[in-house]
Amino acid sequence: MEESLSNCSLVTEAGSDYEELLPQPERDGSYASEREGSSLYRVAFNFVNVVVGAGIVGLPYVFKEAGFCMAIGLMTLLCWLTDYSVRMLVSTGYSVGVHNYEDLMHKAFGKPGYLTVCSLILVFDFGAILSYLIILGDSSSLVVKDALGYTEECASVTCEQIERICISVASVVLILPLCLSRDISNLESASFVSIFTVVVIILMVMANLFTKLSGDGEQLPEITVTGPGVFQACGIISFSFVCHDSAFLLYQTLGSKARYDSAFLLYQTLGSKASRRWTTVTHISLSAALGICLCFSISGYLTFGRATQPNVLNNYDSNPIIVAMRVLYCITMALTYPTGFFVCRHIINALLYNGQPSIQDMSQRRYLMLTAPLFLTSVGIALIGLELDFVMALSGAGAGALAFILPPLCRLRLCQVTKQEQIAAIMMASFGTVMMLACILQAFEKQYGFSFGFAGF
Repeated sequence: MEESLSNCSLVTEAGSDYEELLPQPERDGSYASEREGSSLYRVAFNFVNVVVGAGIVGLPYVFKEAGFCMAIGLMTLLCWLTDYSVRMLVSTGYSVGVHNYEDLMHKAFGKPGYLTVCSLILVFDFGAILSYLIILGDSSSLVVKDALGYTEECASVTCEQIERICISVASVVLILPLCLSRDISNLESASFVSIFTVVVIILMVMANLFTKLSGDGEQLPEITVTGPGVFQACGIISFSFVCHDSAFLLYQTLGSKARYDSAFLLYQTLGSKASRRWTTVTHISLSAALGICLCFSISGYLTFGRATQPNVLNNYDSNPIIVAMRVLYCITMALTYPTGFFVCRHIINALLYNGQPSIQDMSQRRYLMLTAPLFLTSVGIALIGLELDFVMALSGAGAGALAFILPPLCRLRLCQVTKQEQIAAIMMASFGTVMMLACILQAFEKQYGFSFGFAGF
């Protein structure tokens, strides 16, 4: 299967080898030095940073929903499928001479394909920015309540009202000024803050588990095989692991000749032997990400058991270290939100105006007409009070389609594949379809009490 992914022959140009279509460093000077000089581990670090992000705080909740053993199995399976589909996506793209996801779908399925992938990217990234606002509201409201000595018995405002006030103030004061910028390169420093915050959170969660285990009389929660929310758990895991979506994320920082998907961009840094090196870096990166996510989520679940919340940071009692951690995480969410917002705005511009003119070149009037409704809609929905697990599950359903349905369909449509790869592609697309539909139904069933027959899955 490794060989079939690295040697795809075009349906329309039988016999053209994938390796011959790889852009060579000497032909594309804009990335030549970077591609020749980047080590596997440097690229792998960037890849892990794409995967292990803000969504990690929801992973311990997966063990509550899916059951301990099932959660480990699902995370391992979805990580392996993501590994396979990322390599499939990139190799198929270069086989047909395109370097981003939306152009690949357009080449495979025309305008409907282009609209489909853009819509799914919009769903995924809009769900992501909603998640950031919800997490920001959760964490900041706890900080405010600790600072004010809040107790429900003598309070004139409810917890939900405090959370909404925090979201509103943070959105206007911190987030909106960043979203009004037209240049995403201004947000590069946010990635370093995000990495630092995630590392600190992981260490904190693991340290708290060891502290619990060293205490007298403390018992670990029951190790269950499966749980009532398997499909919703699939969506939350997909939300964290899928990295196929950022088709326009680095567009402005890379120049007019570099409209690359994040996967294609990472691929470009690997040099003329990129096919083999891309396989290696994908394996290393996603294996490392899986290990990090398992350590974090298992530690979080074993600490709180069935009391684990969708945002595990909400489970911890307030002390100076936890309060500082929540403040830092709020800042991280405020800095991370504009990145997803830029993606959504770019996609909407592409859908409504075919991307012409670009965000940078359009008039101030059109720019504000795109920016203001998107910002107000996201903040308004966040103020409704949706649960974090519901938003992550729906966003993860869109991510599942991006990762497990569209790449194999593009492969089958554009390439001459072996029987083995054809079966693998059909199985992956079928799995992705079932997972996406079941995840959506189970999320609505849990959030609104509908009955679709998924209550026990």
